[in-house]
Amino acid sequence: MKEIIIIVISIIIVIIGANISLSYLSKTGNDLIANLDELKVEIQKAQNGQENKSQELADDIYTKWQSLEKKWSTIIVHNELDLIQLSLIGMKTYIDENKYSESMEELEKSSFLLEHIQDKEKLELRNVI
Repeated sequence: MKEIIIIVISIIIVIIGANISLSYLSKTGNDLIANLDELKVEIQKAQNGQENKSQELADDIYTKWQSLEKKWSTIIVHNELDLIQLSLIGMKTYIDENKYSESMEELEKSSFLLEHIQDKEKLELRNVI
């Protein structure tokens, strides 16, 4: 009987911990995706020759990512974080060089990877098996 109680408590702790982690990943990931969407609008302005703040926004997103990456590394596989890091660096570099179509490609890649991580970390049967 004692073993069953310990097992049940352990399972409850794991589920609660997973939900807290997922909530954090979802909130911070969605914030970063929203920033990337805002940057997409600024890049489109730049492609049309309009005044934009794409460089500033890209720098802000990268700074925000550096902070998040340290926290996410305790939860997420490092290979996926490295892919996001490389994509954000590429995006930022292309914006600095005024290569907006290439930066848009890297931006889309970053958004996809962030959404993929959130889906992959959900506590669902397909992710557990």
